[in-house]
Amino acid sequence: MTGIYPIDSLEQFKRIIYRDTPVIVFFYVPKWSSPCEKIAPTYEAFSAMPEYNSWLAFCKVDCESQPDIASINGPYPIANVPTFILYHRGVELGRVVGSDKPALRDLLNRNISQGSSSYSSSNSRGVRPTPPYGWS
Repeated sequence: MTGIYPIDSLEQFKRIIYRDTPVIVFFYVPKWSSPCEKIAPTYEAFSAMPEYNSWLAFCKVDCESQPDIASINGPYPIANVPTFILYHRGVELGRVVGSDKPALRDLLNRNISQGSSSYSSSNSRGVRPTPPYGWS
């Protein structure tokens, strides 16, 4: 499954990050940020690439409409935008702050094996399962 899944609530966010699902990439972005606008096409392109979307799930959090998720004082602190954070089973695997395309690509590449290993025991063909409950 390809595409970028919008996160619409803190409850949905928590359901997704704590599930035994693929490595999840979150893109934290407000609508007014030109650096976010600059890197958004790159994020969209990565989400469409089979080498990434076969093992990683891509989500987007609007910082303005979801302050409970994306704030400096929240349970998942975001100090600057754009910010990309990877989670697997509720654990942060890494983050990139800023519009650094090579750093984002490197972060994704380093974590593909984590996502693929989460399927190896239940899916010998390497086919990605349906997204978890809570994704639109």
